[in-house]
Amino acid sequence: MRVSPVLSLTLAASLGLAPVAAHAASPPDVTAVAAKAAEPGPQDLERLKQVGDAEANAVVDDLFARGQVAKVNQLLTRWKTNGQPLPEGLPPKLASFLESARKLPAWVDPAALERAQRYASQRHVPLVLTAVATATDHIRHPGSAAVLAGAVEGDQMPLMVAKVGKVLESQGRPGAFGPTGTAVVLWLKTRLVHAALNHLLLNSGHWDTARFGVPFSQYALLADWGAFFPYVLGVLERVDIPMTAQQEADFIHMGRVAGHLLGVANVPTNPAEARRVHRLFEAEYAKATEDGAAVMAATVGAVAARTPLPDITKPLLSSMIRFMIGPREADQLRLPKSPFWDGVVGRGLPVLLGLQAKVADTGVPMGVLNELVDAASNAVLAAGRSPELLLPTTLAAPGGRTGN
Repeated sequence: MRVSPVLSLTLAASLGLAPVAAHAASPPDVTAVAAKAAEPGPQDLERLKQVGDAEANAVVDDLFARGQVAKVNQLLTRWKTNGQPLPEGLPPKLASFLESARKLPAWVDPAALERAQRYASQRHVPLVLTAVATATDHIRHPGSAAVLAGAVEGDQMPLMVAKVGKVLESQGRPGAFGPTGTAVVLWLKTRLVHAALNHLLLNSGHWDTARFGVPFSQYALLADWGAFFPYVLGVLERVDIPMTAQQEADFIHMGRVAGHLLGVANVPTNPAEARRVHRLFEAEYAKATEDGAAVMAATVGAVAARTPLPDITKPLLSSMIRFMIGPREADQLRLPKSPFWDGVVGRGLPVLLGLQAKVADTGVPMGVLNELVDAASNAVLAAGRSPELLLPTTLAAPGGRTGN
């Protein structure tokens, strides 16, 4: 999926973390839980909170123990494309992990990925705006909000969003998962970032495991995956730009590949299953907290501050988010109302999105418009630079901040 950095907080919340001590037990198949349960089963979901990405965590824990994180960061900046050999000098355990993880499973359908990438290019602008909704869906999750509150300073949220956007954008380019693409590399680097943050938060002494489980457990990762993929289907329907059945299937297939690369153990395989799993987690998991409201306020404020007219950008961005997610969720996150901008966005945005969709459906290439949208957002969020995905070595505050 080709999504601009400007509204791509969604994966920033997906900086998936897992326990350091491994977890020999296999995660329960939550998709099966969703299929058989008429109502959510909290006892089944709770088990997933203590299960994480043991393989990646063990590799990254070893890097911290040997003081090799800085060296690895330098080496990994040279690894750009999926088919490129790994940089020489990587620690053997890390090199072995990456060589294994970069191999896509046999179930991957290249034709479905190609169709999904073509769709994402045609619907780039609507997907950018849809990312607003998926971002806030993550922030309403207590564990995800706590990760962001503890790992990222408020004024650094735009740069984090830009990094996320770089990963998401990589999926929408031709051959994204092939030898000359970059999607596999960027998803795997994100997985290493997950494990590094897991290490830092669990060793901070401030992470509330009893409340949240391990940082971004399989529970949290799969819940966030639901916000990122099936939730998008519903948002596009609400703005009257629904996908066809084939487009939904291709989109979820791309999501399945992304989830596999990120270390999510049980990724839904079709749209119906994906929607069902998302509803299961939504009922039990999406409960806005003080952390979530604080992260949202910090993000909107920091993004607006980087624009030429922050006093206009801030209420406009808030109104766009309110429109995309609905008033109940917006009020939970304490997004301020603006009678003027709420009216402008509510009346004008559906018209603009519908017009762009109609033009794209005529076969007019959208590449130039997409590049302009990406360049503008990247200029705001990352000063026009292409941000590197590096393993973090510190948290936002001493010990990590995980408030309410």
